[in-house]
Amino acid sequence: MAPDPGDEIAPLIKILKLPYPLLSDPQQTAFEAYGLIVNDTLSGGNFVIDPKGHLSYAYRGVTPDDRPPIKELMAAIEEAANGETHGES
Repeated sequence: MAPDPGDEIAPLIKILKLPYPLLSDPQQTAFEAYGLIVNDTLSGGNFVIDPKGHLSYAYRGVTPDDRPPIKELMAAIEEAANGETHGES
């Protein structure tokens, strides 16, 4: 998810060849829904949605660049793919 308009992130999507959709959220509606606005500042976060469409992992950062360890995120992705729930961080 990016706070930029879709036409601004389209070139980035092409360059990175992302294997997943990147949501454009210039009104910050999803940022607010996922609890990523802290003291009027966008914070970072990572979320894993399982194949059934359920949120199986959530990491809400304290700062815009705060992210979980890659090993933890990859474990959450694998667990979601196998139908397990990793839990929130």
